[in-house]
Amino acid sequence: MRLATPLRAAAMSVSIFATCCLLLESMSHTVVAEDESMQAARIFGEEGCKDKNDFHTLKELGEEFQRELKPALQSGLMTPEKFDAMYEVSKLNRWLKQHEASGSCIPLKDGIEIVIDERSDQVVCVRPRGENTCFWISNKSIRPQQ
Repeated sequence: MRLATPLRAAAMSVSIFATCCLLLESMSHTVVAEDESMQAARIFGEEGCKDKNDFHTLKELGEEFQRELKPALQSGLMTPEKFDAMYEVSKLNRWLKQHEASGSCIPLKDGIEIVIDERSDQVVCVRPRGENTCFWISNKSIRPQQ
């Protein structure tokens, strides 16, 4: 994909860096939703997958990528450019590109209203309000609707 301007490319680069950092952070914790009967909620942006096994694969690849990043993060020398270079060649990136292209996994927008269809272990299957398709995500990404 060609970007129109260098400024847009830089903004996208920082956005990918921030998104992956949040994704990796959400994968490193286990939090059960505060209200187990909660059915309507809002989501913090995350990749969602139609198939629960795909989501578990995504989580495993994210954890693997996090382990690869750890030395650079601990050294304090991580920059958005270095992150982008590492991400570009990662298994996580290749897997996501393939699954996003097929529509089996999609990025769910920050703050959208969701309905919880199913719970399983540390993941939930949610669908954006008004939609029919359910996507598996980490339960850490949802918050009660206020």
